[in-house]
Amino acid sequence: MSEDHTPPTESLEPYTGERGWKGLSRSEGEGAAFALVALLVVIAVLVGLTMGAAGVGVLFVLLTFVSLAILVVISMGG
Repeated sequence: MSEDHTPPTESLEPYTGERGWKGLSRSEGEGAAFALVALLVVIAVLVGLTMGAAGVGVLFVLLTFVSLAILVVISMGG
């Protein structure tokens, strides 16, 4: 029933080959995405400090939809 498989070999050399779907290499827009996330966090903190609990609730809903939109764009390769 079971097949014999050789165990994986270990190497101290970093892997430079293909890593599968879209790879794990950084894309061109990844730095911009991190900057956008950092900007959204700064805006969230400022709104929280100035608008109180109601503002934080509204901002939480807005950031949820913005982050979902960003994830959709990233997953589509945009």
